Amino acid sequence: MKHMKKKILTAIIAIFALCLEANAQWYVGGNVQFDTRFSSDGTTALDFTPDIGYSFGRWSVGASLNTYMYFNEEHALSSLQASISPYVEYYFPVNGFLSFFLEGGLGLRYSNFNMAEGKGNATFSFNPYIAPGLEVTMSEHWSVLAHIARLSFNSEQRTLFLNGYSDALSVGLYYSF
Repeated sequence: MKHMKKKILTAIIAIFALCLEANAQWYVGGNVQFDTRFSSDGTTALDFTPDIGYSFGRWSVGASLNTYMYFNEEHALSSLQASISPYVEYYFPVNGFLSFFLEGGLGLRYSNFNMAEGKGNATFSFNPYIAPGLEVTMSEHWSVLAHIARLSFNSEQRTLFLNGYSDALSVGLYYSF
């Protein structure tokens, strides 16, 4: 047992030293999307996704917390989805300010869908995914990240999705400490 504790402590110290050597830094950011469709059905959606992570070298690890709310006044429908998505990213620098990255993560999602007259349902699902993206570094501390597609699996529906349309596109602002 003592040898196992020494090995774990040595591994933790080695990882910490590697992070310090690799110019590691914390970052926060995310995106907000508000959508009101000007049509007869009165649909409104709000998508809020804060993000926190730690980058070292070409790697980043972090987690995003997503809250998505959908309201349809005419049909008395509402939906609330909340998820947490731990992820890891690997960056491929193109030049001094542009990088391509590949993100892999696991989304854990709770959904609650309500209809008129008290009908509705609640579900829990996990959604592993891979998402490519671009990062544009604007200064030493500020950058813009854009995810441009997503390949994901939905455990609730047991389906694999490849999404490259506008709802897979997300753009967020990030600040590095």
